[in-house]
Amino acid sequence: MEGVYLCNLLATPENYGIVYGLINKCRGKVVSEELQEGTNFFILDLVLPLVESFVFNEEIRKRC
Repeated sequence: MEGVYLCNLLATPENYGIVYGLINKCRGKVVSEELQEGTNFFILDLVLPLVESFVFNEEIRKRC
């Protein structure tokens, strides 16, 4: 069984597409998504294969 990385992050409307693109690229899955009340931030809970989490972490820092 492959290890899984659970991640929580905030996405703005400006970087929402970038985040989803990286999640798909890294074979991740969004577990839940909600709009944070009173803001325009989306709260995303996602899971990624542990091996892919290193790529995701590096890429999300570069692009957002």
